[in-house]
Amino acid sequence: MKNDKQKNELPQVSDELKAELDKVKADGLNIYALMAEVRKKAKSKTLYFPEAVLLKVCEQYWFYRTQIRRAFPWFVKVLYMEWCAYNARGYERISEQNKNKMDTRGGCAAIGDILTKMGIKNDV
Repeated sequence: MKNDKQKNELPQVSDELKAELDKVKADGLNIYALMAEVRKKAKSKTLYFPEAVLLKVCEQYWFYRTQIRRAFPWFVKVLYMEWCAYNARGYERISEQNKNKMDTRGGCAAIGDILTKMGIKNDV
């Protein structure tokens, strides 16, 4: 049987994140156990969170630590909010990349390109 330290360890993470998580744990919030509890409730042993999300959660902890009364509900709420923000930034970045690649001819551009590649003249 694995001990708690091995069970709650993260896959390879940056030294900065590891130090921040350890600092939060030393301050009294066992963030490793909270992450394990979220994985347990999600019924996923392989659910891991992006480093940017965990760093933001730690940042929120340092800002609100005196106001936290119940650790798990607070952790889930902040994790969810930061996860959503992280995904929104990712979708925004993808949208910007796609917008930069868009043709100025609108939706018909793709059809015109296909016809041109097929050797059919596009005289529309």
